[in-house]
Amino acid sequence: MPATSAGSLHLRAETFKAIVCDLAGNLEPHGVRRIAILNTGVLTERPLDDLVMASTQRGPDLS
Repeated sequence: MPATSAGSLHLRAETFKAIVCDLAGNLEPHGVRRIAILNTGVLTERPLDDLVMASTQRGPDLS
């Protein structure tokens, strides 16, 4: 786990990826075909890169 600051919360990479997949997957039935994710954290870069690579290999469905 990274060093923490007062009031900050942290997710494991697996949990973060699961949340992103759930949120993105819930948009698809509403007709959303593309999403943009604004990443403002250093520790979320690798998990998001992993998701992009996985979605590129198997198609746009993140579930």
